[in-house]
Amino acid sequence: MTEDSNIEARLCEWYIEKAIEEMPFSTWRADNDRVPAVLVVEGFEERSIGFLRRLADTKASVPALVLGRYADNGNLNVEFRGEFEALARRVAPGRWQVVELRDGGEWARKAAQLVGGNELILDISALTSRGIFFALDQLTPRSRHVSIAYTEAREYRPTREEWERLLTEVAGDVDEDTFIAEKVDEMPWLYSGTHHAEIVTGHGGFDAAGVNALVAFLPFKCARLAAVLGEQDYSAYVFIKGRPRLETNSFRLEALKRINSSVVKDWPIVHMDTFGYKSTLSALSNEICGDDGLLQRFDVHLAPMGSKLQKVACWVLSMLVPSVTVITSIAHGYHPEAFSHGVGESWVFPLLDPNVAFQALRCLSAPN
Repeated sequence: MTEDSNIEARLCEWYIEKAIEEMPFSTWRADNDRVPAVLVVEGFEERSIGFLRRLADTKASVPALVLGRYADNGNLNVEFRGEFEALARRVAPGRWQVVELRDGGEWARKAAQLVGGNELILDISALTSRGIFFALDQLTPRSRHVSIAYTEAREYRPTREEWERLLTEVAGDVDEDTFIAEKVDEMPWLYSGTHHAEIVTGHGGFDAAGVNALVAFLPFKCARLAAVLGEQDYSAYVFIKGRPRLETNSFRLEALKRINSSVVKDWPIVHMDTFGYKSTLSALSNEICGDDGLLQRFDVHLAPMGSKLQKVACWVLSMLVPSVTVITSIAHGYHPEAFSHGVGESWVFPLLDPNVAFQALRCLSAPN
């Protein structure tokens, strides 16, 4: 049981108890004949269009729709643009607009103004780590009901075959794990091998040099993690490897460890499900805010380089525990043809505004 004085843990416990888990699209749609306004971002992965396809397939009528269109590196996202616009015309004829998406969350604020009302769905499938934080920062503190939509890929890169082929290539090397990290960074998958780290604007937290701990989700490019580790020498580390939802992707759990082992060394690695933002929030709260958590001894930096649903959980934690500093690794290039293939399941859930937790705790703590 959390001590009454541990406000951060109490806030997280309250939030986890009240928040609603992800629902499959079919379940959500069966319970929601009326669909609110939709904000969706054009991406280079096919899964970024999955939610719109399913809305169209179920003959949804959307009162207003905004397509967020990346203004920089726009050529990365042209492959599905025609279909995005065609689907927008089907589900929101005459009621859809394009808003340019630049660095920051201004696009989300503008999009919310355009669609009006106090209820909307944000599809995060094509948003970056910072993009998720920026968009949610803009959308939630406005007495607005925000739901999150998210679509999985049918297959992620590297595939099992690619991973096994790479293991065969490095087998017998004197330092296999270091060679794996180097080979993966060179591979034309996901991101380029060059990254830099930045603190996420608005989530700067506390930063006392020399007494910081890092909680970092392991990425599929070691260079992403190395960019974060290069920012400072931390006093303690906790690394997180994501456990995939589907058994067909279970090999990725061990792959994450092998790819990053040369920099993780002997520091603890914690397993967290890639799916389920509430389970991620619960596990993060235990590691960071628990009575024996890192916050009892350190200021904490959090690097959300896991799945998009894990990033939503990291945003919630940062809002509930603003002393946590959020730092992320930014790629200098992408391999859009080698991120993922196809469209998997789509999920929807109402996002509970973290500010409500503060209000509830004040009420519970108030004298009778």
